[in-house]
Amino acid sequence: GYSCCKDCDVVSYDRHGTWGIENGQWCGIKTDECKIKGIETCWSSFYGYDCCKGCKVRYIDELGSWGYESGKWCGIEPETCVDDSCWSSGYGFPCCETCKVYYTDRTGEWGVENGNWC
Repeated sequence: GYSCCKDCDVVSYDRHGTWGIENGQWCGIKTDECKIKGIETCWSSFYGYDCCKGCKVRYIDELGSWGYESGKWCGIEPETCVDDSCWSSGYGFPCCETCKVYYTDRTGEWGVENGNWC
């Protein structure tokens, strides 16, 4: 595994978490602790957008899931909005009942049921 970062300097993010580099090694950033300290760790802050307070997905692109709150676009952190039983809920999609994969991207494997992604 990876150690936890001592600071909140975000270098990268993926479906497994938010990452930094300390002493030349990758480490996981404790985003909840950084938020308590008032430090923004949301992926969308790299692009000039705040992180959403809620989890309602309005749009998805190659950067991630987006919401719209208080008249502004904001980034949705999947790890904050995920239902423990279903990783795709963090992106606004339900879990599939079947296991047939139609598409794979950086977030995971996707299926289609009843005409909707899952």
